[in-house]
Amino acid sequence: MKNIRLFFAVFLFCSFSAALYGQAVPMDSLGNVFYPAGLSSLWGYTDDQGREYALVGAVDGLSIVDISQPDNPQELFFLPQPSGFWREIKTWQHYAYVANETDGGIFIVDLGQLPDTVYTANYTADGLIKTSHALWIDEFGYAYISGYNNIDGTIPVNNRGVAILDLNANPMNPTLVNTYTGQYVHDMYVRNNIMYACEIYVGQFTVIDVTDKNNLTVLAHQSTPSLFTHNCWLSDNGQFLFTTDEKNNAFVTAYDISNLSDIKEVGRYKSHPGSNSMPHNVHVINDFLVISYYRDGVRIVDAHEPDILVETEYFDTSPLAGPGSQGCWGVYQLFPSGNVIASDRQLGLFIMQPQYKRAAYLRGYALDAGTGLPLSDVAVQIAGTGVSGLSDFTGNFKAGLPSGGFYTLQFSKYGYETVTYTDVLFTEGQTLDLNVTLNPETPYNLTVQVADAQNAQGIENAFVELSHSQGAYQNQTGTTGNALFSNLY
Repeated sequence: MKNIRLFFAVFLFCSFSAALYGQAVPMDSLGNVFYPAGLSSLWGYTDDQGREYALVGAVDGLSIVDISQPDNPQELFFLPQPSGFWREIKTWQHYAYVANETDGGIFIVDLGQLPDTVYTANYTADGLIKTSHALWIDEFGYAYISGYNNIDGTIPVNNRGVAILDLNANPMNPTLVNTYTGQYVHDMYVRNNIMYACEIYVGQFTVIDVTDKNNLTVLAHQSTPSLFTHNCWLSDNGQFLFTTDEKNNAFVTAYDISNLSDIKEVGRYKSHPGSNSMPHNVHVINDFLVISYYRDGVRIVDAHEPDILVETEYFDTSPLAGPGSQGCWGVYQLFPSGNVIASDRQLGLFIMQPQYKRAAYLRGYALDAGTGLPLSDVAVQIAGTGVSGLSDFTGNFKAGLPSGGFYTLQFSKYGYETVTYTDVLFTEGQTLDLNVTLNPETPYNLTVQVADAQNAQGIENAFVELSHSQGAYQNQTGTTGNALFSNLY
């Protein structure tokens, strides 16, 4: 019976993520705008009157949509641009900056007169920036343009890093300050004069001190699990960095960066494990991750405990599933209203309202009741949820649930008596600390006899193998045809 129970515990561990995330709560949909040509990324803008706008990157231009009444979104302007599948947008003060991989440099839009009119300009840094992949604007008014190429298209791919622009003196005509050319940079995040550059083709993020814009200093490198580092975002307290690898079946990964000489991976999250779906962009607000996850739509993950990333809400923008880069490209989560907008490549702009539900957590240690020593590979199962895992070599175990309530916990390990706790209360936003001691079972011996079917005489030197979920045992029979197996459970 113990072998059967352990088999199921291991099976559930393999499938725990799918069951865990399946219990997340769907977000309310507030509005949708369809774009026949298709979309790429988007960003948001709030004017001085509190009106909220979606800045939507379409294949054929930039769409400005008033979403102050999210159930009745109104496109105010459509600004045609060179056709292309990549268009990224960021804002500073009342200006929007748009990168694309086709032509025209950086497209700049003065939004200060919305909803009545807008003014536009193009910026190429005297021909240095004809195309670019993404951009970021920091709190000091510096824009970081990644993956750029010049009007001649002659910059080698591995030197197309980041061009740094000063927006302060003239936001419609910035000043080029410096460039980082150490690697191709796909995207980046900058705060407090530290840039986290996603160097996708070498599968790492690089940490760069940009305090002195004329003397950039590389501080650290860190590879990511699928070696295709796409984007990143810093936690609210600046201690953790969250990254995406833009590959099928890849992870959103959390790193402790408090010590740049010893960066540590602390957690991973995957939507619908086993489906091979692909993450795209991770964003952070109030210690929640808001993720555009291609065919899996928008996923909200409680990251208050970065080593236990738990999906608590979702909105699936796409009817598609599995591997591929169709579906949700971008999200924006910084509106004062709390609403979130998302761009689905095929189905348009979506406006949704998250609750930002907290997860409930379990932490503890599994110990041998006799010796007090830690036990590894103890199967921890939360009945009725599909959530389970194994204790590590220190005996430590941890788990998370997307909602609170009363649950039954079971702890099992081969050679030990199973421990079950019923009616255990989990509370959202809180951690249940629980140390568990397991009593060793009494071992027994088993004698197996191999006999001749004709005369029932024992057969010497017969090979005997016993197997179960924990492994196999071999022995040979003696002169009487018996083989002894000792210390079984």
